[in-house]
Amino acid sequence: MVPERNPLISVIIPVYNVAKYFARCIESVVRQTYHNLEIIIVDDGSTDQTSAIARKWQNEDIRVVYFWKQNGGVSSARNTGLTLSHGQYIAFLDGDDWLELNALELLWDKMDEFDADLAICDIILEQSYSTRIIRENHLTEVCTSGILEKLLLSEMNPSVSAKLYKASIIYKNNVIFPENVSIGEDLTFNITIGCCSGKAVYIDQPMLHYLRHSASALHNQLCKIRDIEIAIAEIEKILYQWQLYEINKDKFQYLKFMHLYWYPFISTKISFRFNNYRILPNYYTVFCERLDEYMKFLNNPYYSRLNIFKKAVARLFATSWWLSTFFLNILR
Repeated sequence: MVPERNPLISVIIPVYNVAKYFARCIESVVRQTYHNLEIIIVDDGSTDQTSAIARKWQNEDIRVVYFWKQNGGVSSARNTGLTLSHGQYIAFLDGDDWLELNALELLWDKMDEFDADLAICDIILEQSYSTRIIRENHLTEVCTSGILEKLLLSEMNPSVSAKLYKASIIYKNNVIFPENVSIGEDLTFNITIGCCSGKAVYIDQPMLHYLRHSASALHNQLCKIRDIEIAIAEIEKILYQWQLYEINKDKFQYLKFMHLYWYPFISTKISFRFNNYRILPNYYTVFCERLDEYMKFLNNPYYSRLNIFKKAVARLFATSWWLSTFFLNILR
């Protein structure tokens, strides 16, 4: 059992119409082996029974703080939670995810041992048809630098829920979630953390259960391809603000390639399984608008990081978008 003298951890939980899952989420927090918690539930205008579940826990546990607001999106809800927080450490958890019961204790212990700004753990990806562990294979137990680089090179999971942050890093540097970003807000937040943080620690254990819903997530990603561009533009602005763009220019272009072209392309291939053919012309139009930029990436020094299969597809993609999509669909 963790002694109560340990510092306060604020757990910020934005919720919106997650009544089906929320009981499991909140129970995983109130039952943590680390007891000195401030559990901030920010209700982003739910219209189901989420509010009732939250109020029930507020009445039963003095550590629970419930705040209702008009719907403004997950970034707005998390920022509200940050303004309400009093903890020396900050954790984020979505209302449909849940934690292992010793997660916060282990994360805090590791941060305290090495006086770190950030602690990171592995993720258990929960899907309707399978469960698998997403490991941070590029991290060591103690990372004294390089967090920004790992985020830019897609070597670190961008989720804010698989991490514990030192609050002073967030507040001192005015790190907030960009409310104009509807996709990639976690990555954008962590890019700023990577610009201003020092030491990070990693626990080689999966402690966050991340619930991935049905194919609707893929559909939304494809329909919001231009929203991804907004997130990428926000990240570029952050790098300029911290005067870190020039030394990370090639890495940023790699990030841009992966998030604007590679990941959506794979999702497009998967969407064939769900017969979402109507999405393809929209994505093709967006791709053609950026063909010159795409071709430039093939000369980027980080292009060599791609494996042989990805390099072949990237070249084919540049030659014929429709042919490469068909080719991948046949292979898989």
